[in-house]
Amino acid sequence: MSNENQKDSPCCGDSCDLSALRAKALTERERELVAIGASIGGNCIPCLEYHYEKCIALGLTKEEIQDAFNVAKMVKEVPNNKIYETAKNLVEGKPCCTPNGKGEPCC
Repeated sequence: MSNENQKDSPCCGDSCDLSALRAKALTERERELVAIGASIGGNCIPCLEYHYEKCIALGLTKEEIQDAFNVAKMVKEVPNNKIYETAKNLVEGKPCCTPNGKGEPCC
């Protein structure tokens, strides 16, 4: 990878460059949208900036990219919502994460 590409993605180096992937099931555009979601999930701002620019260069619309942002946000919020719900239940004296009868936690 050239120094120019490393400059574009300082935190990840080669790991952000998806051009080496020769996946047959996903297009390059789809792989970059997946990378947008992974960047959000991983809290990696340089990765997000890198993949956003790649999406723009590939001709994705801002609306398509925003859809990827929205899906990533929804997925990422699930564990956050669960932990706050559990904290609220603890404060309110409600049961939380007690076994469900099958030896598995309820959440």
